[in-house]
Amino acid sequence: CEHRTRHVTWRPELLEHANGAVALDHVLAASDDPHADAAACARLFAGAANEASDGAIVVDTGNATIRFHSQRSLAARFHGVDLDGAATAGLVGLSLRTTSLAKARRAIAAGGVRGTPIADGIAVAPGDACGVLLVFAET
Repeated sequence: CEHRTRHVTWRPELLEHANGAVALDHVLAASDDPHADAAACARLFAGAANEASDGAIVVDTGNATIRFHSQRSLAARFHGVDLDGAATAGLVGLSLRTTSLAKARRAIAAGGVRGTPIADGIAVAPGDACGVLLVFAET
């Protein structure tokens, strides 16, 4: 595998976003049985599923993690965020690392969208993000 178009895809003006996002931190998944779904997913990555303090069952993929939540633990984790419009099962969200929550807040507002402050960052409700819960957390 060889990357032959670095000059096209790795241009400085394409590597910075107004929201300051620099990396994917984790993917959020909703499940009726987070333990079983996380265990099945962990086998794909030759790893293990581990329970986190927020009730999520976490699978390390090598680059990021997938955090499996029940509907109840997802609602508790994102208390105050309107989760209407998110899938009830499957992949439901992305948590992005940003260099600045202030940048993320300004970009979200400039897009005419409301960001909801959460314990570790800002969340954008699925209804405002094409059905995906978006979370911005500072690096």
